[in-house]
Amino acid sequence: MYPESAHSSLSSPLNALIKKKLREHALILRRSAASLRDAGVSEADAISSLRAQKEMLLREVYGIMTSTLGVIPKPDEKFSWDYIDKDGKVGHWEGTPCEFYKVCHNVHV
Repeated sequence: MYPESAHSSLSSPLNALIKKKLREHALILRRSAASLRDAGVSEADAISSLRAQKEMLLREVYGIMTSTLGVIPKPDEKFSWDYIDKDGKVGHWEGTPCEFYKVCHNVHV
């Protein structure tokens, strides 16, 4: 189970921080792309460099998320979710992250 926490219950500050970080990272990547272009780096090398930099930046976001919410379950690891729907009814769901995605997005395999 993924435990409820202050960060998951009151997610506005976390959402704001993640939004700020993603915007900061986009700026960093745009500046890096321009620098690589100006330096005459080949497109293939520039893409490789930018992808490596993006992975590093995403690790920072992942670190923030796991520090505040905990480590996410693996794609095939079961978890349970208790929730209250828009009508105020308590619900419970169990399954894997992949199953959850399929349910939420009406994906039929």
